[in-house]
Amino acid sequence: MVWLRMRRVAWCACMALLSVQAAHAYSTTIWDFRTAGSVATNTGFSYGNVRTFTENVNAPTVETVAVTAWANTGAAPPSDGSIETAYLGRYSTGIGVCNRGEGSINYCDGNNPLHQADNVSQSDLVMFRMDQGTYEFNNIVIDPYGEWDRDVTFWIGNAPLGADLTGLGINDLVSVLGFTEYSDYNSASSAPLTIDLMGNEGNTLIFGPLYPPNGKADRFKIKSLTATLVPIPAAVWLFGSALAGMVAFSRRRR
Repeated sequence: MVWLRMRRVAWCACMALLSVQAAHAYSTTIWDFRTAGSVATNTGFSYGNVRTFTENVNAPTVETVAVTAWANTGAAPPSDGSIETAYLGRYSTGIGVCNRGEGSINYCDGNNPLHQADNVSQSDLVMFRMDQGTYEFNNIVIDPYGEWDRDVTFWIGNAPLGADLTGLGINDLVSVLGFTEYSDYNSASSAPLTIDLMGNEGNTLIFGPLYPPNGKADRFKIKSLTATLVPIPAAVWLFGSALAGMVAFSRRRR
């Protein structure tokens, strides 16, 4: 009967481990991009800088997201302009973008609407690349500086770490990268707004004001992002391996 007790212990241990893995896999994280929010590192004060935000620093699973800024400020072709790196700023109410067509980065301070993500003359983009794998993107909160229209367009898909959008057109996010595009239309206001990302899955979210613009100035900073890590296949593999091992052990005992 020793082998039976061992099998029960192994089974309980396997189930406990699987439960822990599942709990981590389904964890929902809120990244707060305000200066008083998440733990963050920044590569510099220039076009093409990267801000990395870290959450759950005291938990078993530490989750990070690398955030970069882009805009279609390059020359055509394509007809919508080529994407170039931009500067990603961080402010008391969230992150914003200063692109190459807006002049000096010094314009991207808290007293100028150019520090927001906007679609005036050029269309700004913010790319969120998740380090832990595939996520369900739940929602994102935008916060205008002043009263502006709050229509948005976003793309969700999969991209390699350090993905470079340089030279692409915004339309290429769908036709070349294979991302799925969504738009959300909202009224003008100075109030924060939560945008439903509908649980769409991927490791990358690209987010910006409405594209193509409809003649209204959409402007905002991005306050926070909520996303849920999807189940990791390794947990299923671990469970299967443990179960196979128990079966083999049982047969040897018999």
